[in-house]
Amino acid sequence: MANGPALSTAKRGEIYVGSEIRDSLILLDVLYANQFEGESFDPSLLEQTEENFYRGAPPKWLNFYISEQLESDGIGTPFIKRDGYSTLAVQTAQRRKRPGISTVKLYHQTGCGGTTLAMQVLWDMRKTFRCAVLTGSSSDITKVAKEVVNLFTAGSRGHQNTVLLLLNDDQILENLQDSIMMEIAEQSIDTFMPVVIFFSCVRKNALLQSDHVVLKPALSDTEKQKFNEKKEELHRRFGSKQCKQFHGFNILQTNFSQYYVKQACKVICPVPRAKRPKRIQLVGFLSLLNAYVPGSYLLENQCLDLFKHKDYRFGELPLEDRMKPFSNLIITFQQDTENRVRMAHPMIAQCCTELMAEAGVTRSDTARNILNHLCRDEVPPFLLGFVKDMLTKREMKIKENPINSTEITEEPERFSRLILDIQKKESETESASVLKLASKKFDQDPYFPQALARLYYIELKDYNQAELWASRAKQRDPQNSFIADTLGQVHKNHLKNTDSPVKPRKILQLATKAIDAFKDEERLADNKQETDMKEDGKTKVSHVFNTRGQFGYLQVCNLVYDRLVSQNETWKRVLTKAVPMGSVLELLGDRKLFRFNVLIISLRDEVEKKCDFFNKYLTYSKPDMMKDDATYIPRDTSDCYRKYVGDSPPKHVKEKGAEFIQKLKQNQAGTSAAVLSCLDRKYSESELKEITARWKKIVECKNSITALINYIFAHIILRHVGIMYSRSFHKFLGEFRQKMPLNPNDGPEQHMLALLLYWPTDSQGKCDFDLSELIHRMHCSYENTYKTYFGSRHLCPLFFIGKGEDLNRIVHRNSFCSVLCVVMMLLVPIQNKTFCVNSEFTVNFSNVVICFHFHKISLQSEAGHFECSVSSLRWVCKKKVSFKYHFSSWDEHREKPSCVDYMPAGPLLDITVTSGKMEEVHLPHWIDHNSTVSDMFAVLHVDTSGDFVKKVSQVTSSHVKSCQPTFSPTGVMILKKFLKVKVHYEVLIYKTTKKEFLTLHVYLVPPDPFVKKEVEKNEKSYGSEIIPKPNPNESLQTQDHFLTADKDTVKITPKKLNLTYERRTLNYFEVFLRSADGDFDLRLESEQKENSRRDTVWTCTLRKGDYKSQRSDHEQASGQHFVERHRTDLINRVKDTGHILDDLKKRRLISDEMYDDLSEKSTHNQMRKIINLMTNVGTTGKDALYEILQGMKNMRPLISELEESG
Repeated sequence: MANGPALSTAKRGEIYVGSEIRDSLILLDVLYANQFEGESFDPSLLEQTEENFYRGAPPKWLNFYISEQLESDGIGTPFIKRDGYSTLAVQTAQRRKRPGISTVKLYHQTGCGGTTLAMQVLWDMRKTFRCAVLTGSSSDITKVAKEVVNLFTAGSRGHQNTVLLLLNDDQILENLQDSIMMEIAEQSIDTFMPVVIFFSCVRKNALLQSDHVVLKPALSDTEKQKFNEKKEELHRRFGSKQCKQFHGFNILQTNFSQYYVKQACKVICPVPRAKRPKRIQLVGFLSLLNAYVPGSYLLENQCLDLFKHKDYRFGELPLEDRMKPFSNLIITFQQDTENRVRMAHPMIAQCCTELMAEAGVTRSDTARNILNHLCRDEVPPFLLGFVKDMLTKREMKIKENPINSTEITEEPERFSRLILDIQKKESETESASVLKLASKKFDQDPYFPQALARLYYIELKDYNQAELWASRAKQRDPQNSFIADTLGQVHKNHLKNTDSPVKPRKILQLATKAIDAFKDEERLADNKQETDMKEDGKTKVSHVFNTRGQFGYLQVCNLVYDRLVSQNETWKRVLTKAVPMGSVLELLGDRKLFRFNVLIISLRDEVEKKCDFFNKYLTYSKPDMMKDDATYIPRDTSDCYRKYVGDSPPKHVKEKGAEFIQKLKQNQAGTSAAVLSCLDRKYSESELKEITARWKKIVECKNSITALINYIFAHIILRHVGIMYSRSFHKFLGEFRQKMPLNPNDGPEQHMLALLLYWPTDSQGKCDFDLSELIHRMHCSYENTYKTYFGSRHLCPLFFIGKGEDLNRIVHRNSFCSVLCVVMMLLVPIQNKTFCVNSEFTVNFSNVVICFHFHKISLQSEAGHFECSVSSLRWVCKKKVSFKYHFSSWDEHREKPSCVDYMPAGPLLDITVTSGKMEEVHLPHWIDHNSTVSDMFAVLHVDTSGDFVKKVSQVTSSHVKSCQPTFSPTGVMILKKFLKVKVHYEVLIYKTTKKEFLTLHVYLVPPDPFVKKEVEKNEKSYGSEIIPKPNPNESLQTQDHFLTADKDTVKITPKKLNLTYERRTLNYFEVFLRSADGDFDLRLESEQKENSRRDTVWTCTLRKGDYKSQRSDHEQASGQHFVERHRTDLINRVKDTGHILDDLKKRRLISDEMYDDLSEKSTHNQMRKIINLMTNVGTTGKDALYEILQGMKNMRPLISELEESG
């Protein structure tokens, strides 16, 4: 950096930055584009930097520079790239093409080289991006955001460049993104590229199936080869004796060998239990910290302080000499001007900890000694953080639902790893002893007493001690609702675990304590000043609303009800407020119970209020787009509501319609959110009718806007199960219209209904009301009512607005998801364990196939042989299995080195198994197997190491078999040298609608759903329409093909196309006809080069009706379809509905169950239902019904009459 540090620009140039910009970037370690260029270094510094790294010190930017120089000088081998490097590099480059802020994630287990790999990616991209590492505190998110934006804008407007930011805390990503976007807005920056790409490098031991790169403690064969080559280089340059101390390198080179680690740690044996030398104590401290807190360290002067006043004989010896013979197990390195000390590798730390424990120096002893010796006076913040992580940080674990093994979730462990190990290997009391000492040492910190309270109530069942320490935690941070939750949990668990029988008075005493604690927690959560979620000692800026207080309250109420009612049925009437408590004290058997009367009176109302909150919370939102709330939350909430609502309204309630409101509450449909979730709860048709009728009664007997909108919502829901609106319904719509415009203070549900009702239709074009004002009021109402509670969560859509008129275009999310089958069982059982599909069991939802092309399909099966009808994917499993997949593009893989000799031979499927295991998977291919040999086939696999191709064991006419499969993007490929194979192709014909003359685009594509969707997407962007025609009956040779027509006036370009799947952009024949006014034939011909002969391999007739505007056939200018236009006549005059049902079933537009259901209805009702169903399907359904009617001889007079009438 002879001219100073330089940053890369978007145009691959460099600009030099002055000290003002450099000095402003305090929290970021910036890697400059010209880092170290033109600088000279002391050779001893370079050698020491290398040695430290191979011994186990964290990597420095200088390590990568040294490696590059040695390689360029021909002295060294390349810096080892762990598997996953290529994937990370490709993902990072791809993110740059996306708008907005995006994230690349690397998960790695401790000691696997994850940080090194991440830094390596940054080093190699320093001239493409502005690379930086977040090294400062992330507590001030706003300051971090400002520095990121300043780094992006450094230089003039034309020299901006995307920042690639490496960070190790994925908990701050969302808030950091929001802060960066706010900073961009405040500075009025126009961006033409992503401002930042987050590179999240996170240590994680337990991980669900992930689409991200995961680095594990195991080397591939390729990696082993690279490490062996590097080992030879190091022995040549440093000598064998020195290399024996390169533990950081050697552990990876030996593929994380436990034997190597044990041999290296032999030096610490035997370990004296009493009067241990300071150097052994220090090894114990470092080992415990490094074993349980990745990345932890002590400062060199802290280590030297341990030797003061004791070992005078050492004088001023450096730490390395004092630590002999253990010096090679620890590493001292410089970072941020500090000399830091840690064990050479986490595996060495773990081994030393275990060896010491076996010798009697237990983990609890060492933890207490750390607290007593290193935490005496003022404790440095970094050490407090390490101790806090060691004693309170709860790791995530994978949990399988014991009832439903397909449900696998992540949840935190009960305690930190160290506390769990002390419990397991020593005792709960030793764990408590360590936490108690920490609580006393750090007497202002709430997290140690919080963890201690949890240990007392969960493990030791000592509720008095638990209450004591939970109260102390709360005193230390009195405004933190998450800390306050612990006291409520103590009392709740005391109530739950009290041995039966227990007297009602005792039950209510414990319940009072728990309820008071949870109500106080709820008060703190409602305090808008609390925006920091503080848990496990980690302060993270967040807007997560704490609902634990309200849910804890409901759990206590559940316990109170079950405990009391099990002793005396009279309590049921008391708790539901059917009778006053004072009137039945004799029956309850204890007059002193009246002291709890205020509590008892409040329970039902509070339960209804909190259940109403959770109804909204769970109906309108969820944690994020891909994650649902825990199943016990809606279950326990519903259970509690049902118990306290009872069979009758409270005795004091005298309002109009009280009996109807009570019935609705019993149906759990007494609020807007409850009504809107009826379809989600799978209510039957009769239940929905009942709910709608009761809301109507309430509207008629009381003037309530809430009742009115709930009745309208209930009617809309009823429409989704096929029940038509009642004649009086429009009167209520008129009443709602009279209340327009709504007041800004009205509830969001009312504003949402206004948007649904008055959103302009296609034919209407203009809204009856100011649409922007409706949207603005909806937004304000949401902000005022729900944002506090739902702000951090994903808002779930309740309705979709489709095509059509009036309420018919409103689609409930449940119906929408049913059509898309986002989560569905789409299985084809296969008999006799062969892959001959029995058509009797074939499941094929023709209306949803296209919808899946960019959506994941979720499947679940019991043991057996199955096929998915969407992709023809087949699998065999011995037990229940759940998985999901989606179609992917071959484009990014076809040019990879491992794939250059192959071409795609089947769809690329990205498969993720969420639970269970497949014994076999049979991937579909589109090659005519009769023209090939099995050796031609292979299967592509993509994992963290990149792409690799694997030979296959068995090939059938339609599938390739893979045993004991591992999943990732995977698909069938075939060697290019066999280009003359036959392939099953499909013909897609699109008619352009925006050109004056007839223009057709004729594609020849393999049966790859991803490719077909891409063609459809491209064509529809130009307004093109597909003309469905049969596909070739036979497979086609991969060679030149010609498209011809039987009319000389038809012009076709290009003259020929070569059938291959090698191009990224699929070509097509353009068919042009200036004066199209009749039928003509298209023929596809294959050229036989041996005899220059052309064989016709496919032909089809393009009829006038195919390319002329179809609207003239069955649509009028208004856009109304023939079926809709003549709905009444069709219902009244079509009699042969049986033929129509058979044809609809054959076309797979109705299911077997729907067919049976319709067959039981009268002819009129059958036709009415058929028209409703086909209208809901859309143009495809209406066209199909019209074609069926045209093809029925006995219907031709009627159809002709109706067509002539318009």
